[in-house]
Amino acid sequence: MEEGFAECFFHAHRRSLIEPDCNEYGEERFAKNIVRNIVKQRKIKPIETTNELVKIIEESIPKAKQNNGHPAKRTFQAIRIEVNDEIRPLYNTVINSINCLKENGRLCIITFHSLEDRAVKEAFKDAMRKMYMSKRIAILCLQLQIFRENN
Repeated sequence: MEEGFAECFFHAHRRSLIEPDCNEYGEERFAKNIVRNIVKQRKIKPIETTNELVKIIEESIPKAKQNNGHPAKRTFQAIRIEVNDEIRPLYNTVINSINCLKENGRLCIITFHSLEDRAVKEAFKDAMRKMYMSKRIAILCLQLQIFRENN
């Protein structure tokens, strides 16, 4: 069986690299437990199937906290996002879009989950820091951020 990119990524990465991905991309509160148990299992035997990985994840999350969908969904989301490099292109697209705006231009971006939202906000913040945006757009972004924080 030929090893796929996800398997290669998963087996090659050290704990210090997997844990931030699970935590950031999967927004997984139990990332430390999951990664600790993955590393422990890899020392015994390579993880060869998704069912083996699911079992490790289920054992890493307290049963009382496994009430919001499948317990492995966040970890698999994190693996998918990292393997497919889904966030960085969004960030770069926002920066490039801002650079294409004419003076007093507007840019509207709709995000569908918090990871996309975070990438867009970071791009706007970075663009503001680098003075890529006009003052008017920067003020609109700040007003939007203040509105979201208060609601």
